[in-house]
Parts: sequence; C-alpha cells; structure tokens
Amino acid sequence: MRLYSTLALALLALLLGCSSGKSLYKHGDYYDAVFESVTRLQGNPNHKKATEVLSLSYPAAVQYIDAQVQAAIASDQPFKWRSAVEQYARINNLHDAIMRSPAALKIIPNPVSRFKEIGEARDKAAEECYTAGINEMLKNNRENSKQAYYLFRDANGFVPGYRESIEMMDKAKSDATIRVIVDREAPNRFNWTFNQFVFAYKSNEFVQFYTPEQVRSDTSIHPHQVVSVQFLRYGETPPSVSRTTSNFGDSLVVGEKTVGTVKKPVKKWFTAQATVFRKSMTSEGILHLTIADLKSNALLRNTDVRSAMSWSDQWASCSGDNRVIPSSTKNLCGKSEPVPQQGYLVNQTRTDLEGKLSGEIAGFYGRY
Repeated sequence: MRLYSTLALALLALLLGCSSGKSLYKHGDYYDAVFESVTRLQGNPNHKKATEVLSLSYPAAVQYIDAQVQAAIASDQPFKWRSAVEQYARINNLHDAIMRSPAALKIIPNPVSRFKEIGEARDKAAEECYTAGINEMLKNNRENSKQAYYLFRDANGFVPGYRESIEMMDKAKSDATIRVIVDREAPNRFNWTFNQFVFAYKSNEFVQFYTPEQVRSDTSIHPHQVVSVQFLRYGETPPSVSRTTSNFGDSLVVGEKTVGTVKKPVKKWFTAQATVFRKSMTSEGILHLTIADLKSNALLRNTDVRSAMSWSDQWASCSGDNRVIPSSTKNLCGKSEPVPQQGYLVNQTRTDLEGKLSGEIAGFYGRY
C-alpha cells in the first residue's frame, strides 16, 4: 500500500507538472484537485486530464485526511475531536461530490465515506467543548464567560441539546453581558431625539441597552453602565456673499472675404465681463455623550459629537458678448440669486450627528 501511494504521488506530481491546473496542485492540494477534476468532468465527461488527475488525487486526498485525523486523535491538543469532525466532513464532501457526478463515479466507483465516524467524533467534540466551557465558567470573569458561551454553543452545534449546553449558554451569556441604561434626553426646540441610535447598536451580542423604566420594573436587571446623550446646540451663520469679476475677450469670425481666388475668414475682437457671486451658509450642531460606570462612577467616555455642514451656490451677472465667456461661467449668467431649500442645513446636520453618534457607540462598545 505504501509503495502504491508513493508511486501514485510521484505520478500525480509528474502529471500536474504539465497540467493547465498546475497552480492549484503544485503544493499537493489533493482535496481541491478532486473538486477541480469533478467540475471539469461535469462539463466534459471524457476530459482526459481530469480523469487522470481524479484517479490519482482522490486516494491521495483520502489517505492524507485520514492521517490528519489519526494524528489529531493521538495528540493531546485541547480540541482534537473538533478537528476530527472537520476532517471527516472533508472526506464526506469528496464522497458526495463524486456521487453526484456520473462521470466521476465511473472513475471512482466506490468513494469512501466517514458518516459513522463523524457521528462518534461529534459526540466526543461536544463533550470536550462542554467540559472546556465549564472550566471557563469557573474562572468567574466576563471574558472567560464569553469564551464559555462560544464553547457551549459549539457543544450544542455538534450534538443538539447536549446535556445542559443550552442552559449553560444562557448562563454564560448573561454573565458576559454588559447592561447599559440609556438615560432620558432633555427636550429641545427642534424635537430632535438620538437615543434610538444607541438602541440600534446590535453588533455586539454581549451588550444590552435598557430604558430607565425597564430597569425599575425588572429587578433582575443589574446594570453596569449608563449612557447619556444630550443635545447642546444648533446654529447657522447668516448668508455671506462673495464676488469675483473677470474680463474675457476673443477674436471671432464675422464673415469672409476673397483675396485673389482664396476665401479667407474675417474676424473681429469681442469682449465680455462676468461677475460671479457665491452665497454660502454654514451650520453647527453639537451633542454631548457620556458613558459612566455605575459601580465606580468613573466616566468611561465624555465627549462632544460635532457636525459642521455647509451650503453654497453661485450665479453671475454678465455683459458684452456671451460667446467669449467660458461655458462654466456662461451657465451662471442670468441665473437668479439662489436660496437654500428650507430646512436643508438643519436636516443635513441632524443626519450627520446621527451617523457620528452611531459611530461613537459602535466604536466604544465594539471593544466589549
């Protein structure tokens, strides 16, 4: 068997040296070689190179994966049965791919499977994850509780309902979760509210936000922090207008004349003047964000969230011959003095504040 395998690997290396798929196989990636061959055979059942590659790469792949499994099981690595499940699944993937391809099945008529073995490995993987989760919980701190939650989740994934894995997941997640009160906002003349953008943060499953009413009505909620978002101010600058005057001139054709037998264009110099006006306005909005630890009263975050927005537009007053005015300026000629859309800066500022507040919350609680 060892001699067969050695010869097979040598033949495979020789074959792949001249194969168009050399880049896939040159590192001995027999697993992907099988899938590549099966794909080619599905498109062309008589593909000669794919036939040869599959006949050599499949036994090499199974032999290599089985060796990986046995090495993992014999080792003292902490999650060796998880590794065994993953490797057995690879063999089963090869089996299924060949079974779905009539052309591949003619080449490998009896693909091996590890369905029985993977079932036994799942039981042992669930046990090792569950035991490791219990050990993490005994360390009694938040970070270890997070790791315990993932381990109990994995145990339940390997064997649904394994022992008390679901109950222990809930316990570990509860111990790992930061509970945050979102303080009430003071009313403001714009009727702006921002707390909804704190509650909208869902990226970290170990952070949970509550209203003060929820905490008061449920004594089982023991909050760790309080977030406060307060609107400080909004203001706009009065419109300011600047102007720039430019003179233009060019020689334009106004007719033609005949000199001897040759017609020549007649040109005349034309001038124009354009005064470009620019009207500008700016706005500023400010929120204040604090995040405090309820046990120590320490301020964990204390910052202003600022938005500075602007609006501007142009128009021009033009005289002379418009033909000599550049098109970028000419388009402004005759345009009326612009007025910003009602509420434009207010809405832009509010939207910008919402986005920046969301970013602040995500940046802070993403670390938890």
